[in-house]
Amino acid sequence: MMFMFQNFVNWCSQAPCKNGGTCTQLANQFECSCMYGWTGGLCDVRMVGCMAAANDKRVSVHQLCQNGGTCRDTTHSHVCECQPGYDGSYCEVEIDECASAPCKNGATCFNLKGGRYTCQCPKGFQVNLNFKITKV
Repeated sequence: MMFMFQNFVNWCSQAPCKNGGTCTQLANQFECSCMYGWTGGLCDVRMVGCMAAANDKRVSVHQLCQNGGTCRDTTHSHVCECQPGYDGSYCEVEIDECASAPCKNGATCFNLKGGRYTCQCPKGFQVNLNFKITKV
């Protein structure tokens, strides 16, 4: 008989849910169930409009969403619409485009701002216009 084990990160042990939210582990992911009055992936968004949320954080509405994000009021809360390359309830997380290992043939990936990346090719390779690495 053969057993296969998978190691999962216990995200809930790091208490990611804020403001009384409850964490549930789902394989190698987690989900937060928020207390009334809170929303967002980490229960870190109070269910108020953009203006009230900005006042709570003592910033202007234009500063509420970071990295060029824009706040939009929803039915019972608000949401930040993030620029490419950013994520999180308030666009505070920069996405690492290199995490998916897009560069091939031993090229080194460099994460850039704005949802972009570049590949530095090893000697003998170049990036063509379709962003595929080809041998020279």
